[in-house]
Amino acid sequence: KVTILSTLSGVSAQIAVSDKRFIDSTISFGKMALELVNKHQIYNKGNQLCLSIASAYTMANDIDKALEYCRQAMNYRNYLYPSEIINSYINFGDCYFKLKKYQLGKLYLDSAKAILRSDYDPHYEMLIEQRNYEYSKEAGDFESALKALDRYTLLKDSIYSIEKSKTINELEQKYNKSENEKKINELNRANELATLNMKFLVVG
Repeated sequence: KVTILSTLSGVSAQIAVSDKRFIDSTISFGKMALELVNKHQIYNKGNQLCLSIASAYTMANDIDKALEYCRQAMNYRNYLYPSEIINSYINFGDCYFKLKKYQLGKLYLDSAKAILRSDYDPHYEMLIEQRNYEYSKEAGDFESALKALDRYTLLKDSIYSIEKSKTINELEQKYNKSENEKKINELNRANELATLNMKFLVVG
């Protein structure tokens, strides 16, 4: 039930980005799943559900409710991977950004960076720097905004290059596999013809 309700909440959240009518469904399914999580002590699912509900409230511009579920998400901290804790801090930052409390938002980004040091992932650093740029720009701290933008651009280009190289390697492997399969098929046909010729010779 938790898995099904979580999936329904997640899918509704994706649709809600373009159709706000699905915000209520995201929240409703998420809360139903969260109730089961707490009832049956499936705590490893709690953080993800709280953040999904918080994101829905953020889309609905109910930031107080979003913050409430961001705080609830941290109750499951002992069951989280570092990446999930980083997501929690980023969500806190987004809420305070909506409330125009930029410095408080940046404090949560600093907390996310601290977690990142022990479990580095360039994708998460890119997300943090993107938000650092947005928060600093809105706060009028253009020097910090420029530094964050430079770092964000560098990370984005680096990740794009890595992903592009990975895609090219995958295509090369598929091409080589295809060529090898063609050669194997040709050899098999040649063997079949040779065998057939041998039978003719034997019959002859």
